[in-house]
Amino acid sequence: MQYRDAVRLRVQAHMAPPSDFGSADIGVYSPDVRLRVTVPLSERGVLQFTGRGGSSQYTFSGSTDWFGQGPTTSDPVDGLYSVMFALQGAYRLNDGRYLFVEGESWSVLGGAFGRSRWEGSDIADGWTGGGTVGLGYQSRRLRIALGVSVESKLTNSGASVGPVASIRWDPTKRITLRNRGTGGQIEYRLSRPLKLFATGYVTGRRYRLSDRPDVEGAPTLRDRQVLAGVGFEWRPARRFVLNLEGGVVASHEIKVRSDGVTLSSTTADPSGYLAIRIAVRP
Repeated sequence: MQYRDAVRLRVQAHMAPPSDFGSADIGVYSPDVRLRVTVPLSERGVLQFTGRGGSSQYTFSGSTDWFGQGPTTSDPVDGLYSVMFALQGAYRLNDGRYLFVEGESWSVLGGAFGRSRWEGSDIADGWTGGGTVGLGYQSRRLRIALGVSVESKLTNSGASVGPVASIRWDPTKRITLRNRGTGGQIEYRLSRPLKLFATGYVTGRRYRLSDRPDVEGAPTLRDRQVLAGVGFEWRPARRFVLNLEGGVVASHEIKVRSDGVTLSSTTADPSGYLAIRIAVRP
């Protein structure tokens, strides 16, 4: 692996215009930047560092009552931000031997991460940390990684445990099927530099909000969206990729909670969205 192939920078933006949440029209703009550096340690081992930062900026028109203090026409939250740092590693277990097909690879995977998701300038309030462990399999047409993730909770004590999975299957040279978080994506390679895709998936982000007067405990906001879209990926040069995606936000829910109590839960009518991503390898 050459040094230039080991470094990858990706910039993206997700835009959803104002949609009807009942008493208010709410739109969201979410820019994001990610840096990934991969370092081979040996013929069998590899280490990867990932740094990511982003924000969710909401626009409001109308009145909201997210904290049970009566309707207000002012913005209920300031800007929401997130940062994440992760260190992951993989070690190939087999050396020339195989169970199913010749050339397959089995690996043990593991990593640790820390991230903060917060409102305004209160970055210290939103820190959580955790780790992952799993098993990976790769053949000429199939890649699978299955494991478990443990992360400290955003508020209160304790930890949350959940599965992690990454699946990619290439049934033909032109068609690729892969999971996309909680969802899936089908891709068709139209030509060497151009790929078309259709996708459906669920996104969810949870932020630690600043303390509010007359609100007990530590308030949090969860933004959950169910999206279905189509798009294309264009690779005009080896080190540059442009990805454009658009579609429908079939369900959009914003929920505010504090000390296990739901203060407000609002759902929007279906609306559109647009996402653009640019990846470069310096």
